[in-house]
Amino acid sequence: LHWMVHSFPTRRSSDLWRNQTAIARGVPPYLVMDNRQISDICRICPTTLSAFEQIKGLGAGRSNSYGKEIIEIIRQFGSELTIGGGQDDGQNDGK
Repeated sequence: LHWMVHSFPTRRSSDLWRNQTAIARGVPPYLVMDNRQISDICRICPTTLSAFEQIKGLGAGRSNSYGKEIIEIIRQFGSELTIGGGQDDGQNDGK
């Protein structure tokens, strides 16, 4: 599910991740995570398992199932923001 790395912390991409994860596991999306948990992940962007487990409803079980994957996605997203910085690289200056 690495194709969503670039935009995971957005609500839409988080919902897509949840739906794809649910399909892969053969369970309804709400059993992966509920709407509030997805919103909290997008808002908090946890980068440790401890921080992930502090989100209401995301204890050791979901941490073991999804925590490392979500944290890695968030870390990759953050490093791309840092590398790219959202700044114009000057290659598109209209010349």
